Amino acid sequence: MTTIQILTKNNEKTIAKTLESIEKIQCEKTIIDLNSSDKTCEICSKYKDVKIFNHAENESRAAIRNKFSKEKEINIYLNPWENLIQGDCFLNKIIEKPK
Repeated sequence: MTTIQILTKNNEKTIAKTLESIEKIQCEKTIIDLNSSDKTCEICSKYKDVKIFNHAENESRAAIRNKFSKEKEINIYLNPWENLIQGDCFLNKIIEKPK
């Protein structure tokens, strides 16, 4: 299975556009929020099929990403200000469909 993973920290201004760009991609979507004090988590919770985890910002972002990455699976990392222009068309063709 493929997972798109996004680390967030006070990204209420950009996260909705990012999530909209991956909404039709058929894979697991994981938000790892680093204790945002804005509405980032509230915005993320409006999107179905998005799993939200809260994590203390007590390690490097790379270590946090690795903790939530799944072995022997495809992990795609997006920043909360990035958008996939052809996300659903492009990625759904290369992502293995769940059986």
